[in-house]
Amino acid sequence: MRNYICFLTCILILAAACAHKAAPLFKDRMKPKLMQVKALNNRQVQLSFSEELDTISLSVKNITFHSDSDTLEIITLYPSLSAAEIMCLTEPQALITYRVTGSVYDTAQNIGIISSKFDGTVLPDTVTPYLVKYSRGMSTREFILRFSESMDTTELEYSVIPDITMEHAWQDLRTCRIFARDTVDSLEYGVTYYLYIAGKPSDVSGNHLPPFITSITPDTAYEPYILKGEVRVNDTLVSEGVVVLSKKEQQGIAFVRNGSFSFDVRDQEAYTIEALTSGFYGSGIVWFDSVNTILLSPSEKTIDSIIR
Repeated sequence: MRNYICFLTCILILAAACAHKAAPLFKDRMKPKLMQVKALNNRQVQLSFSEELDTISLSVKNITFHSDSDTLEIITLYPSLSAAEIMCLTEPQALITYRVTGSVYDTAQNIGIISSKFDGTVLPDTVTPYLVKYSRGMSTREFILRFSESMDTTELEYSVIPDITMEHAWQDLRTCRIFARDTVDSLEYGVTYYLYIAGKPSDVSGNHLPPFITSITPDTAYEPYILKGEVRVNDTLVSEGVVVLSKKEQQGIAFVRNGSFSFDVRDQEAYTIEALTSGFYGSGIVWFDSVNTILLSPSEKTIDSIIR
């Protein structure tokens, strides 16, 4: 009887162990397939795949666009909306049919062989680039900008407020780093630094980035006061514009949206606001705990004349 009980006990223990055992893992053996090739404009071709690719292994050496008489150069590749959609920046296309050949890998390292074709186009790229990711907030000591598409890396104009000597370096055609030149010009604690870009850069087709502002601080924590105000021309709120915050020196920059602006400030002292919109300018003293209104008058001042 005792042996029988021991046998049953062993059976129950084994059954319990099997009940908690994880389901067997299955290796992904499906090869990625090219589902669609489409020329979006004369410089961009989108490749859509059946699954996400290993984007680290993507290389212009592994994919070829060619016709009977020539090869269309692929300048760079990068994920578009997802890792299953790959954007190819090419040299200007012709109105001919191109063959697509090559290979890619999915995230499980299954290789997919590409063989397809697409019709080239001469339609220009008119889509405005934008920033898909950028530095902002606390515990940050440099500006990293990630653009939606390949940019013209020969041009970049920006201002940093408060004024500090910074330089930039393109990591690739879509990523730019703006950083303090040396330790003497390093970002200080207790200060918020604003980056303002207007006009340049543009993408490789000449479409310019819209005006852009972001701010960073090396501080790991702080409790700011919120300074708000509105901008008017006579009795009308300004729909859009730019304001510059100063106290002895320039402290920050912000957009006017629907007549309003706001800043995070670090003390309760008085500040000066300079505001402008197309054809109008005004300035005034503001406080974080007051109703601040800046009235504008006709003027030919520009933002460049204020911050440079």
